Amino acid sequence: MRALRILVSVITLFSIHTCFAQQPKNDWEKENLKGRVKTLAEMRTYDMDSVREKSWLNMPILHIFNTAGNIVLSKRYTLFENSIDSTVYFYDCKNRLSLTLTFNSKGILRDSINYIYFEDGSKTEYYNFGINSAYVISSIKKYDFKGNLIHEVSKHSSKYNGSNRVVERIETITNSYNKKNWLVKSTISRSDVKPYSVEIYKYDKRGNKIEQKVLVEEKILSINRYNSTRNPIEYIYFDNEANIEYQTKMTYNEWGDQIGQTGSNRNGKPILPYKIEYEYDSQHNWTKETLYYGNEIKSIRVRTIEYF
Repeated sequence: MRALRILVSVITLFSIHTCFAQQPKNDWEKENLKGRVKTLAEMRTYDMDSVREKSWLNMPILHIFNTAGNIVLSKRYTLFENSIDSTVYFYDCKNRLSLTLTFNSKGILRDSINYIYFEDGSKTEYYNFGINSAYVISSIKKYDFKGNLIHEVSKHSSKYNGSNRVVERIETITNSYNKKNWLVKSTISRSDVKPYSVEIYKYDKRGNKIEQKVLVEEKILSINRYNSTRNPIEYIYFDNEANIEYQTKMTYNEWGDQIGQTGSNRNGKPILPYKIEYEYDSQHNWTKETLYYGNEIKSIRVRTIEYF
């Protein structure tokens, strides 16, 4: 049970920026970019000390945008096959995303997403991951005429090496909205585990999400809180007895970039805090980000930005 709660917690953190009442208009907003960015090249350098030995890993990233502020080409390092993946984005005449294709460094298609739009404004999304792979994810997402995700069914299939045995699981997500078109509840279930999780959302008067509560078998698992600019500012995780296991708080600067995080465990002892320092260009987009744990540098990200 505890392992399941941790799994749900990880999934929640991974999706922490999704499903807001006020969706970003384009990828510039999603990436918190100011001005008309044409290309963004980034090099990430991480200090991987999980085995108590420092080993620096360079992770290049490249985004190319169109004049509408949406990404048309993205290249990034991925641990999957340890390669540089390239994703191409296609849009229809209304600048709506219609197709994405992701290739590995050998030019082999790894996954694809198709988007189909209907006359009433609704949409269906078909996702296939792990093409020509032993691990495959396929999903269908259905949206209403207002663009709200109302139902998603994902199928995960794994085939073990040297065996014809295939393991499958189905994950289903159902969303509910209020009269103001704000997401208020998500129910998530999986075929391989009995417990299901429920996410409940609260908003301010302007429709900005300010709280996300996660329940597993009607027991509180976590609470996420946000500021008026949709950034997470507090995360609280609970144990099986609804006692606080640990909590963290995040702070931001005037440009909306996170500058620090503090936390404490169930005994009130502080969790090692970190801080982030930035260097900016004339458009107030950061060009260098340095992450510190205590006084030790843990990661460095350097960006080169070109504008239209």
